[in-house]
Amino acid sequence: MGVTRRALLQAAIAVTATGAVGATQTALAGSAFAASSPGDVVGKITVGYQGWFACIGDGAPINAWWHWSANAGQAPSPSNTTIVAWPDVRDYAKTYQTGYAALGNGQPAKLFSSYDQQTVDTHFLWMQQNSIDTAALQRFNPTGGEGPTRDAMAAKVRSAAESHGRKFYIMYDVSDWTTMQSDIKTDWTNKMKAYTASPAYATQNGKPV
Repeated sequence: MGVTRRALLQAAIAVTATGAVGATQTALAGSAFAASSPGDVVGKITVGYQGWFACIGDGAPINAWWHWSANAGQAPSPSNTTIVAWPDVRDYAKTYQTGYAALGNGQPAKLFSSYDQQTVDTHFLWMQQNSIDTAALQRFNPTGGEGPTRDAMAAKVRSAAESHGRKFYIMYDVSDWTTMQSDIKTDWTNKMKAYTASPAYATQNGKPV
């Protein structure tokens, strides 16, 4: 009796499935073999940290309601805002009055600035209290007007990480950054690389992240 077309197809499917399973098992075994050992990133809890809120009067070089207002030259208000959710500011030592009416609890509608060192210290204290190990400081294009403020934020994050026993590292965000290939090399070499000397700078496999 000859082999039917159905039997031939079933045999082919069985062989293909067996091969796929074998290949998957091999790939998984290879991945497990190549996995990095625990370090400051692998096996740890890491959060992204933007540090990009500023208020006029906080001393930041950008001197604007950075990421709080549509028109950053004016205080946020119902007609001039980018606020999605109002932050709880009770743990901040310094806050800044907005153009909003008082909150529902009668408290003035004030916002925090990331530029205040106490704000950054508070965030890293929260990390410490909640067993969050590492912060990835997002560094957006620093070559324009935001650059000096972003430079200052890197120093503030380093200080807070060292004070609260947390780790940090620089994570470049290249959104809309068309010259990032050359700019990042220059920025890392001339500015950010120095932060790897901090005992709080994250390392993995013996190298800075």
